[in-house]
Amino acid sequence: MPQQAGYARGGIRRHTSLTQPPPLSVRQGALTSMGERLTGHGRMLTSCLLAVSTYPNLLAQARREIAAMKLTWLGHSAFHAEIAGKSVLIDPFLTGNPRAPEGFLDSLDRVDFLVLTHGHEDHLGDSDAVLEKFNPTLVTMYEIAMYYGSKGHEKVEPMNIGGSVTNDGLTFTMVNAQHSSAFMEAGKPVTMGDPAGMIIKAPGEKTLYHAGDTEVFSDMALIQRIHEPKIGLIPMGDRFTMGPDTAALACNEFLNLETIVPIHWGTMELLTGDPEDFKKKVTRGEVTIATPGQAMDL
Repeated sequence: MPQQAGYARGGIRRHTSLTQPPPLSVRQGALTSMGERLTGHGRMLTSCLLAVSTYPNLLAQARREIAAMKLTWLGHSAFHAEIAGKSVLIDPFLTGNPRAPEGFLDSLDRVDFLVLTHGHEDHLGDSDAVLEKFNPTLVTMYEIAMYYGSKGHEKVEPMNIGGSVTNDGLTFTMVNAQHSSAFMEAGKPVTMGDPAGMIIKAPGEKTLYHAGDTEVFSDMALIQRIHEPKIGLIPMGDRFTMGPDTAALACNEFLNLETIVPIHWGTMELLTGDPEDFKKKVTRGEVTIATPGQAMDL
């Protein structure tokens, strides 16, 4: 029997109409739908590419926020610094310091480094207690390191002027200071080598300069040129260090600091230098008069 149109053997109908193009309206609708899908995918792809390109910047920003340097003035020349996740204590004169925040040592869970700029009692301060409680690495002048080493402290990084030490991600460089360095023990003076300032660097952080106790000297310009510190802890209390005039001269003529924190003032009546007077005289860099115990994000 001849096959009927539209049927194949076995009684299954052939869709011969599919060989013909669909109506124009159907084709236009399909194209529109496909375009919308492609546009959606394009927007998604653009968003993904934007996220990928932005991610490193967001990650870098997050790292900066996490690792941002924090400085806490403890009165006189004493500081606690959080640098690249490390806890650094500098010149920890706390007992007998009227500006030191009460119980500060008890508030710390660790101290990774103890930095001593020189061997006067108002800078060595509570070093014995800090070494015993936290067992930090002591970073200081050779003679001071040997002194505490002879008392049983083993984690020492002895240094001298011009030298650098890198330990656990931080680099310490000892620089000049114009001062003296000794203390009285059993009624006799114990000399502790030369006084010093300290440069502290960490990747991605602003460089910190603790000037120690010092008079102004023209080679501060070399310290600035070589190490490029951005944050300076500058003594200006007078009598034993620079006063407001000479400290301002150091900042205006030899250093080029972004942030300047006046130190070594207001602890005793002999220190007559006024930080507000100093601030008025500084024309290069921003002077921040710190509040003891209050952390500064820098």
